[in-house]
Amino acid sequence: MLVAGHPPHRWASYFREHWYPQLRAGGVGLQVLPVFVDEEFRPEGALRESLRMIEAAHRIADANVVALCRTGPDIDAAIASGHIALVLVQEGCPQIDTDTELLETFARLGVRVVSFTHFGRTSAVGGQVQGQAAVGAVQVHPVRPDPFQPSRARPPGVAARR
Repeated sequence: MLVAGHPPHRWASYFREHWYPQLRAGGVGLQVLPVFVDEEFRPEGALRESLRMIEAAHRIADANVVALCRTGPDIDAAIASGHIALVLVQEGCPQIDTDTELLETFARLGVRVVSFTHFGRTSAVGGQVQGQAAVGAVQVHPVRPDPFQPSRARPPGVAARR
């Protein structure tokens, strides 16, 4: 979220001046805001940077041009009132490392969707790194060259149909 790079008192006005007109012109009713931590902030600054982004989202919503939504009915109400609905998404989990109880804290702050891995491995789960399958909670399986063609390979113990 680019607005987080500006001073806190400028977050709402930056969004209102630069992003809001583009979203309106494009007919956007729902905008997903990723809470993503760049590599330069990992690991020590990940939590701080995430909290700064979430604070930015709250300040943007306080500007009364958008609504930070926590539920489906919140989204419906925001759109019905002419606001753009915002939903916070946490991409990857460097913010929590292995402290999964912090997911509840992020939920209280408004995060509604979490991807446990995003562009690399985290302490929470594995991920895809330079074409190699991850080691950990997530196992990456290669896709067949043509996913619309049935696979000739059978899992071990599965006999061919006659």
